[in-house]
Amino acid sequence: MNDTDCSQSSFSIGIEGVWGQGKTSFVNLLKSELKEYGYIIVDFNARASANCNEIQEDFLASLRNSLSNYYVGISGVIKKYGKALQVTEEYNPALKFFQIGSWPNLSSSWESLDKAIKNTGRRVVICLDDLDRLTGEEIMEVCKVVDKNGSFPNVFYIVSYDKVYVQNILGSYLELEKTDDFLDKYINIEFSLPKKVYLVLLGELLKYFEDSINKKEFVNVSIDTIRQFFAQNAKIIEPRLSTMRDVKRFYNQFRFDYQPVLNDVRFEDYFFLELIKYRYKEEYEKLRCGDYTSKGEKMYDKEINYNKELIYLNSLDENDSPQCWDILLRLFPLAKNKTYSDDWYQSRWNRICNVLSYDIYFYQQSEGVIYNKDLQGLFQMSLKDAIDKIDSWKDNVNNVRDFLLTRDAFRLNSRKNFDLYIPLTIYCAYIYNDYMLRAALGTFFVTDGHDKGIEKIKKIYGFKDDNDYILHLKSLLGQLAVIDIRPVYSYVHALYTSMIDEPLSIYHSIINIEDCKDFLMKLLKGYIAKIDEETWSAQTAWEISRISKMNPKRIDYIEMDNDAINAIKDSMEDKPEKYAGAIITHFTFDGYLKFNICNVFLASQIFGGWENFEEYLQVIEDSEKVPSLVKDVLKLFWEKFKKTEYNPFAFYGYDKQVSVGDYEAYYKIFKSIN
Repeated sequence: MNDTDCSQSSFSIGIEGVWGQGKTSFVNLLKSELKEYGYIIVDFNARASANCNEIQEDFLASLRNSLSNYYVGISGVIKKYGKALQVTEEYNPALKFFQIGSWPNLSSSWESLDKAIKNTGRRVVICLDDLDRLTGEEIMEVCKVVDKNGSFPNVFYIVSYDKVYVQNILGSYLELEKTDDFLDKYINIEFSLPKKVYLVLLGELLKYFEDSINKKEFVNVSIDTIRQFFAQNAKIIEPRLSTMRDVKRFYNQFRFDYQPVLNDVRFEDYFFLELIKYRYKEEYEKLRCGDYTSKGEKMYDKEINYNKELIYLNSLDENDSPQCWDILLRLFPLAKNKTYSDDWYQSRWNRICNVLSYDIYFYQQSEGVIYNKDLQGLFQMSLKDAIDKIDSWKDNVNNVRDFLLTRDAFRLNSRKNFDLYIPLTIYCAYIYNDYMLRAALGTFFVTDGHDKGIEKIKKIYGFKDDNDYILHLKSLLGQLAVIDIRPVYSYVHALYTSMIDEPLSIYHSIINIEDCKDFLMKLLKGYIAKIDEETWSAQTAWEISRISKMNPKRIDYIEMDNDAINAIKDSMEDKPEKYAGAIITHFTFDGYLKFNICNVFLASQIFGGWENFEEYLQVIEDSEKVPSLVKDVLKLFWEKFKKTEYNPFAFYGYDKQVSVGDYEAYYKIFKSIN
């Protein structure tokens, strides 16, 4: 431009490149450098014009705004020129007819504007970006500006466009079969931007990710991990992100989608999934709906024992395989393979090929939105509020269960999250009766002597030593016990009995067997001590009293520890009025109401047999604090119960709904039985 003579007319330069290749970025860099050379920069955006008829007038307005700082009176000169061109608002054919003598002459108006530009002492650069975003009619108006109405000496035009796109648009608008050289009539010289090699593009994408990591937006992945991932998968990524605009748009999509689930997904898998979503939306939907995959549990055969936790990629014919097939091969194991590399089994808790975490990857498109909004919010609540929230989600058991199962013990991110995850998982394992949730807690409580998991947990969450860690676990259990003692008893008792049943197992609880029993006894005695509280329950007391003996003689039923027997028996005899109203229970079976003692172990273990239990019923009868209705019901029940040799007895035909423990209803029913 510095060496080009444009003293007689304007000179136009085309910057050509495919959509997203960086034309705008290039022109912005060019403008910065041109300002240092003293060029006056005029930005004209034809897309901003309200309609095609205003493009000429808007061009003159842009020219006026940019030149006003360099030439006093330029507004009047340009206004006069626009009037002569008949493109300003003042133009009115009727007015021109009556004012022939005063109407501006086009030639003299052009010369006045030409002189004004020369008097600035500078060259002018008019930048026309995004020609490929205009309609055919609008492109023709811009060409008219460049070639005719805006062609002044000492003026350069920088026009950027996707040439193929512009040719197609003009071909359709002008109804021409060939438009290959159409722009050559208006552009003096054309430069094509070089396509960036993939390493440059991936380098730019890496900078975006590094910025997010520095801002703490992505807290679960390191820049080194991303750099290594890009290097290993460049041939897969590059064809899908081939321009700078692709890089920017993909990153913005990824950044928005990734943040809500970053603790639940594997970065590499989520990146690949987002790549499919960005480039192949229809295939993304098919993947979400399961068109390309099958669950292992449905694919079992004699040759291959498919892991029911995994999702497998179906075998497809080459003609039927989707465009994202090479990406899918990185995300899912192939069903046709009989063996798989260890990679599919390492850290698969949060992989997209895991049945438990699959829905999280599509949380925005499925009912799994609860993962983003509510379930993540559990970690922002107190333990009591989080439990209340879980209780309110009665219809979302699977969502809550899967959410907890897909937490990584090593990536809970904070001590607060650690302190909530353990009691919440214990609570849900109990109320859902879910052995997998209980097993998920093993990482925190169980070790095999060689496993470094607990050592890693202590380091991550800042525990000084084993004793500090164990005391903290007991504290968490205690906090949950205040809210609901039953889940705590259930989990600790499971640890306790596992050590009784398998004393030589290499797996052992970090809380030893003596501490487990001591903890259970404290739970029982502490609960019994609260017997006068309004929320106290005899059923709960019986439930948590079933502490096993250290060396059971039989494994087909629970044999209670003597200390637990003495504690609950003493409480029952001391305050029979607290237990009497809960001794009888009932259930419905084939239209029958069947009545039974609440827990058989009340007689068989606590009181050592039915005869001794009958003596306890006499204690109830002698108590002045037990209501007479309860005494009468127990008498009627016991008479019938003894006749059936201590087996449940049935009553048929009672069509009213009866609540368990409704002794008034029990009395009416028993009185009606012959």
